[in-house]
Amino acid sequence: MTAAVLAAGGILAARGASEDFVLAAQSQSIGWVDMQRALAGHPKYSSAEQALGEYTQAQIADMRERMTHMTPAQSRDLQTRVNQAVFSERAKLYGPLDKDVGVAVQEVAAERRLGTVLQWNAVLYGGMDLTDDVIKVLRSGPSPHGGAGPVGSPIGIGRTRPTPLVLIACALAGGCRLRAGVVDTQRVLNESVTALQYQKQLYDRQNQLMAGLSSVQGQISPAELSARRARISDDLSAMSYDLTGRFNAQLRQVASQVARQDGLSLIVVKRNTAVGDQDVTQQVIDLLK
Repeated sequence: MTAAVLAAGGILAARGASEDFVLAAQSQSIGWVDMQRALAGHPKYSSAEQALGEYTQAQIADMRERMTHMTPAQSRDLQTRVNQAVFSERAKLYGPLDKDVGVAVQEVAAERRLGTVLQWNAVLYGGMDLTDDVIKVLRSGPSPHGGAGPVGSPIGIGRTRPTPLVLIACALAGGCRLRAGVVDTQRVLNESVTALQYQKQLYDRQNQLMAGLSSVQGQISPAELSARRARISDDLSAMSYDLTGRFNAQLRQVASQVARQDGLSLIVVKRNTAVGDQDVTQQVIDLLK
Protein backbone atom coordinates (compact mmCIF):
# COMPACT_ATOMS: atom_id res chain seq x y z
CA MET A 1 0.00 0.00 0.00
CA THR A 2 1.33 3.46 -0.87
CA ALA A 3 1.72 5.57 2.26
CA ALA A 4 0.28 9.05 2.51
CA VAL A 5 2.96 11.12 4.20
CA LEU A 6 2.33 14.56 5.69
CA ALA A 7 5.30 16.46 7.06
CA ALA A 8 6.39 19.94 8.03
CA GLY A 9 9.01 22.25 6.65
CA GLY A 10 8.82 21.05 3.06
CA ILE A 11 10.72 17.85 3.90
CA LEU A 12 8.10 15.71 2.25
CA ALA A 13 5.44 16.61 -0.26
CA ALA A 14 1.95 16.01 1.08
CA ARG A 15 -0.73 14.38 -1.02
CA GLY A 16 -4.12 15.96 -1.51
CA ALA A 17 -6.44 15.84 1.50
CA SER A 18 -8.98 13.65 -0.28
CA GLU A 19 -6.36 11.00 -1.14
CA ASP A 20 -5.03 11.01 2.41
CA PHE A 21 -8.59 10.51 3.64
CA VAL A 22 -9.16 7.48 1.42
CA LEU A 23 -5.86 5.85 2.25
CA ALA A 24 -6.26 6.37 5.97
CA ALA A 25 -9.74 4.92 5.88
CA GLN A 26 -8.18 1.68 4.63
CA SER A 27 -5.83 1.30 7.58
CA GLN A 28 -6.25 1.07 11.34
CA SER A 29 -2.61 1.96 12.01
CA ILE A 30 -1.05 5.42 12.08
CA GLY A 31 2.70 5.98 12.10
CA TRP A 32 4.69 9.07 12.97
CA VAL A 33 8.26 10.23 12.44
CA ASP A 34 10.42 12.80 14.19
CA MET A 35 11.74 14.29 10.96
CA GLN A 36 14.49 16.33 12.62
CA ARG A 37 15.86 13.30 14.47
CA ALA A 38 15.62 11.22 11.30
CA LEU A 39 17.51 13.90 9.38
CA ALA A 40 20.18 13.98 12.10
CA GLY A 41 20.52 10.20 11.66
CA HIS A 42 21.48 10.58 7.99
CA PRO A 43 25.11 9.49 7.35
CA LYS A 44 25.90 12.83 5.71
CA TYR A 45 24.21 15.03 8.30
CA SER A 46 27.38 15.80 10.29
CA SER A 47 29.33 16.87 7.23
CA ALA A 48 26.43 19.06 6.07
CA GLU A 49 26.16 20.60 9.54
CA GLN A 50 29.88 21.34 9.61
CA ALA A 51 29.84 22.83 6.12
CA LEU A 52 26.90 25.08 6.97
CA GLY A 53 28.55 26.19 10.20
CA GLU A 54 31.78 27.11 8.42
CA TYR A 55 29.90 28.95 5.68
CA THR A 56 27.81 30.87 8.22
CA GLN A 57 30.81 31.89 10.32
CA ALA A 58 32.65 33.13 7.23
CA GLN A 59 29.63 35.16 6.16
CA ILE A 60 29.23 36.68 9.63
CA ALA A 61 32.93 37.57 9.89
CA ASP A 62 32.85 39.28 6.50
CA MET A 63 29.61 41.07 7.40
CA ARG A 64 30.98 42.46 10.66
CA GLU A 65 34.10 43.76 8.96
CA ARG A 66 32.10 45.49 6.22
CA MET A 67 29.55 46.94 8.67
CA THR A 68 32.18 49.07 10.40
CA HIS A 69 32.06 51.44 7.43
CA MET A 70 28.29 51.33 6.81
CA THR A 71 25.29 53.37 7.85
CA PRO A 72 22.57 51.63 9.94
CA ALA A 73 20.39 51.27 6.84
CA GLN A 74 23.23 49.69 4.86
CA SER A 75 23.98 47.37 7.77
CA ARG A 76 20.40 46.15 7.90
CA ASP A 77 20.42 45.54 4.16
CA LEU A 78 23.64 43.56 4.44
CA GLN A 79 22.23 41.47 7.29
CA THR A 80 19.21 40.63 5.17
CA ARG A 81 21.39 39.55 2.26
CA VAL A 82 23.61 37.41 4.53
CA ASN A 83 20.54 35.72 6.04
CA GLN A 84 19.28 34.94 2.56
CA ALA A 85 22.65 33.54 1.53
CA VAL A 86 22.81 31.27 4.59
CA PHE A 87 19.24 30.09 3.99
CA SER A 88 20.08 29.29 0.38
CA GLU A 89 23.22 27.41 1.38
CA ARG A 90 21.28 25.38 3.92
CA ALA A 91 18.72 24.39 1.29
CA LYS A 92 21.54 23.27 -1.02
CA LEU A 93 23.28 21.21 1.68
CA TYR A 94 20.22 19.63 3.31
CA GLY A 95 17.91 19.29 0.31
CA PRO A 96 19.32 15.91 -0.87
CA LEU A 97 19.26 14.62 2.72
CA ASP A 98 15.62 15.63 3.13
CA LYS A 99 14.78 13.67 -0.01
CA ASP A 100 16.55 10.60 1.34
CA VAL A 101 14.54 10.82 4.56
CA GLY A 102 11.34 10.99 2.52
CA VAL A 103 12.27 7.88 0.56
CA ALA A 104 13.12 6.05 3.79
CA VAL A 105 9.77 7.01 5.36
CA GLN A 106 7.93 5.63 2.34
CA GLU A 107 9.90 2.39 2.53
CA VAL A 108 9.23 1.87 6.23
CA ALA A 109 5.55 2.71 5.81
CA ALA A 110 5.24 0.18 3.00
CA GLU A 111 6.95 -2.51 5.08
CA ARG A 112 4.65 -1.85 8.02
CA ARG A 113 1.59 -1.61 5.74
CA LEU A 114 0.68 1.79 7.13
CA GLY A 115 -1.81 3.96 5.29
CA THR A 116 -0.76 7.23 6.93
CA VAL A 117 2.47 8.60 8.41
CA LEU A 118 2.42 11.94 10.18
CA GLN A 119 5.05 14.34 11.45
CA TRP A 120 5.65 13.53 15.12
CA ASN A 121 4.31 16.85 16.40
CA ALA A 122 0.97 16.31 14.68
CA VAL A 123 0.30 13.37 17.01
CA LEU A 124 -0.35 14.26 20.63
CA TYR A 125 -1.11 10.72 21.76
CA GLY A 126 -0.90 7.22 20.28
CA GLY A 127 0.37 6.07 16.90
CA MET A 128 3.53 4.13 16.07
CA ASP A 129 6.98 5.72 16.27
CA LEU A 130 8.83 4.88 13.05
CA THR A 131 11.80 7.20 13.57
CA ASP A 132 14.37 4.55 14.51
CA ASP A 133 13.29 2.36 11.59
CA VAL A 134 13.72 5.29 9.20
CA ILE A 135 17.23 5.96 10.56
CA LYS A 136 18.13 2.28 10.08
CA VAL A 137 17.07 2.48 6.45
CA LEU A 138 19.14 5.64 5.95
CA ARG A 139 22.21 3.92 7.39
CA SER A 140 21.77 0.57 5.69
CA GLY A 141 23.52 1.42 2.43
CA PRO A 142 24.20 3.99 -0.28
CA SER A 143 21.44 6.57 -0.51
CA PRO A 144 19.74 7.48 -3.79
CA HIS A 145 20.98 11.06 -3.41
CA GLY A 146 24.64 10.52 -2.66
CA GLY A 147 24.60 9.54 1.03
CA ALA A 148 27.42 7.47 2.45
CA GLY A 149 27.24 3.80 3.32
CA PRO A 150 26.71 2.30 6.79
CA VAL A 151 28.21 4.16 9.74
CA GLY A 152 29.39 2.88 13.12
CA SER A 153 11.01 16.27 18.76
CA PRO A 154 6.51 23.40 18.32
CA ILE A 155 3.33 24.54 19.07
CA GLY A 156 4.94 27.97 19.06
CA ILE A 157 4.92 30.24 22.09
CA GLY A 158 6.74 32.99 20.18
CA ARG A 159 9.55 33.21 17.66
CA THR A 160 10.62 29.60 17.82
CA ARG A 161 13.32 27.55 16.18
CA PRO A 162 11.57 24.16 16.28
CA THR A 163 9.05 23.21 13.67
CA PRO A 164 5.54 24.25 14.72
CA LEU A 165 2.83 21.69 15.12
CA VAL A 166 1.64 20.48 11.77
CA LEU A 167 -1.95 21.23 10.86
CA ILE A 168 -3.02 18.00 9.23
CA ALA A 169 -6.01 16.90 7.20
CA CYS A 170 -7.84 14.59 9.58
CA ALA A 171 -7.45 11.05 8.34
CA LEU A 172 -9.54 9.43 11.01
CA ALA A 173 -13.15 9.71 9.89
CA GLY A 174 -15.25 7.54 7.61
CA GLY A 175 -14.22 3.89 7.55
CA CYS A 176 -11.39 4.15 10.05
CA ARG A 177 -12.13 2.08 13.14
CA LEU A 178 -9.79 3.94 15.46
CA ARG A 179 -11.41 5.97 18.23
CA ALA A 180 -9.65 9.25 17.70
CA GLY A 181 -9.69 12.70 19.21
CA VAL A 182 -8.59 16.02 17.78
CA VAL A 183 -7.21 19.14 19.45
CA ASP A 184 -7.41 22.66 18.05
CA THR A 185 -3.93 23.81 19.09
CA GLN A 186 -4.61 27.42 18.12
CA ARG A 187 -7.43 27.52 20.65
CA VAL A 188 -5.13 25.94 23.22
CA LEU A 189 -2.53 28.66 22.62
CA ASN A 190 -5.13 31.42 22.79
CA GLU A 191 -7.13 30.17 25.77
CA SER A 192 -5.06 28.00 28.11
CA VAL A 193 -3.61 29.73 31.15
CA THR A 194 -0.30 27.90 30.79
CA ALA A 195 0.24 28.99 27.18
CA LEU A 196 -0.67 32.60 27.97
CA GLN A 197 1.73 32.65 30.92
CA TYR A 198 4.57 31.39 28.74
CA GLN A 199 3.78 33.96 26.06
CA LYS A 200 3.81 36.74 28.67
CA GLN A 201 7.21 35.59 29.95
CA LEU A 202 8.63 35.82 26.44
CA TYR A 203 6.96 39.18 25.76
CA ASP A 204 8.26 40.67 29.04
CA ARG A 205 11.78 39.45 28.33
CA GLN A 206 11.67 40.96 24.85
CA ASN A 207 10.56 44.33 26.22
CA GLN A 208 13.29 44.24 28.85
CA LEU A 209 16.03 43.50 26.31
CA MET A 210 14.80 46.07 23.80
CA ALA A 211 14.60 48.74 26.51
CA GLY A 212 18.22 48.05 27.37
CA LEU A 213 19.20 48.35 23.73
CA SER A 214 17.34 51.64 23.32
CA SER A 215 19.17 53.11 26.31
CA VAL A 216 22.56 52.76 24.60
CA GLN A 217 21.61 53.92 21.11
CA GLY A 218 23.85 56.78 20.06
CA GLN A 219 26.48 55.74 22.60
CA ILE A 220 27.88 52.75 20.69
CA SER A 221 28.93 52.12 17.10
CA PRO A 222 26.51 50.79 14.47
CA ALA A 223 28.48 47.53 14.35
CA GLU A 224 28.17 47.02 18.12
CA LEU A 225 24.49 47.94 17.98
CA SER A 226 23.91 45.29 15.30
CA ALA A 227 25.89 42.75 17.29
CA ARG A 228 23.74 43.42 20.35
CA ARG A 229 20.57 43.05 18.28
CA ALA A 230 21.84 39.67 17.10
CA ARG A 231 22.55 38.58 20.69
CA ILE A 232 19.06 39.67 21.74
CA SER A 233 17.57 37.66 18.90
CA ASP A 234 19.57 34.60 19.98
CA ASP A 235 18.52 35.09 23.60
CA LEU A 236 14.83 35.31 22.69
CA SER A 237 15.08 32.32 20.37
CA ALA A 238 16.68 30.23 23.10
CA MET A 239 14.01 31.25 25.60
CA SER A 240 11.26 30.53 23.09
CA TYR A 241 12.80 27.13 22.38
CA ASP A 242 12.86 26.28 26.08
CA LEU A 243 9.29 27.47 26.72
CA THR A 244 8.02 25.63 23.65
CA GLY A 245 9.63 22.40 24.81
CA ARG A 246 8.09 22.72 28.25
CA PHE A 247 4.66 23.53 26.88
CA ASN A 248 4.75 20.68 24.37
CA ALA A 249 5.65 18.24 27.15
CA GLN A 250 2.72 19.44 29.25
CA LEU A 251 0.38 19.32 26.26
CA ARG A 252 1.30 15.73 25.47
CA GLN A 253 0.90 14.72 29.10
CA VAL A 254 -2.57 16.25 29.19
CA ALA A 255 -3.50 14.64 25.85
CA SER A 256 -2.46 11.27 27.24
CA GLN A 257 -4.66 11.85 30.30
CA VAL A 258 -7.66 12.78 28.15
CA ALA A 259 -7.12 9.76 25.89
CA ARG A 260 -7.12 7.39 28.86
CA GLN A 261 -10.21 9.01 30.36
CA ASP A 262 -12.17 8.89 27.10
CA GLY A 263 -10.85 5.57 25.77
CA LEU A 264 -9.22 7.12 22.69
CA SER A 265 -6.54 5.36 20.67
CA LEU A 266 -5.13 8.47 19.06
CA ILE A 267 -5.20 12.25 19.45
CA VAL A 268 -3.99 14.46 16.63
CA VAL A 269 -3.76 18.15 15.85
CA LYS A 270 -6.91 19.54 14.30
CA ARG A 271 -6.91 21.40 11.03
CA ASN A 272 -9.41 24.17 10.44
CA THR A 273 -11.42 21.96 8.09
CA ALA A 274 -10.82 18.70 9.90
CA VAL A 275 -13.36 16.40 11.41
CA GLY A 276 -12.73 13.70 13.97
CA ASP A 277 -14.37 11.23 16.25
CA GLN A 278 -14.19 13.59 19.20
CA ASP A 279 -12.99 17.15 19.73
CA VAL A 280 -11.17 17.18 23.08
CA THR A 281 -9.83 20.73 22.84
CA GLN A 282 -11.82 22.09 25.78
CA GLN A 283 -10.76 19.20 28.01
CA VAL A 284 -7.11 19.90 27.18
CA ILE A 285 -7.54 23.62 27.86
CA ASP A 286 -9.19 22.91 31.20
CA LEU A 287 -6.37 20.61 32.28
CA LEU A 288 -3.67 23.10 31.24
CA LYS A 289 -4.83 25.68 33.80
